[in-house]
Amino acid sequence: MYILTDNVDDLYGRFKDRVQIVEDPHDTFYGMREFIIRDYNGFWITFGQPIQTEPVTRWLACATRRRKSKAPGAKAPPGAPQTRPAVSHQ
Repeated sequence: MYILTDNVDDLYGRFKDRVQIVEDPHDTFYGMREFIIRDYNGFWITFGQPIQTEPVTRWLACATRRRKSKAPGAKAPPGAPQTRPAVSHQ
C-alpha cells in the first residue's frame, strides 16, 4: 500500500517507536521521499511525499490530469506533439 503525505519526516517521527520500520526515510530516484513500515498483519505500507516543494494535493491534481488526457479518444492538449497511428507490416 502506498500513502501520500505532506510531511514524511514528521510522520516517521510519530511512528518509529510504535511500529516495525522496514526502511528509514530516504529519497528515491523517482522524486519521492519515503519510509516503509510493516503493519501488525505483516504487510508493508509505504508513506511518501514528492521531493518538490509543491503540496501533495497539487501534485496529485497534475498526475490526475495527465492520466485523464491519455484516456482512449482523448485529444492532446494544444501544443502537444501529435502521435501517428501504428502501422501494420503484413
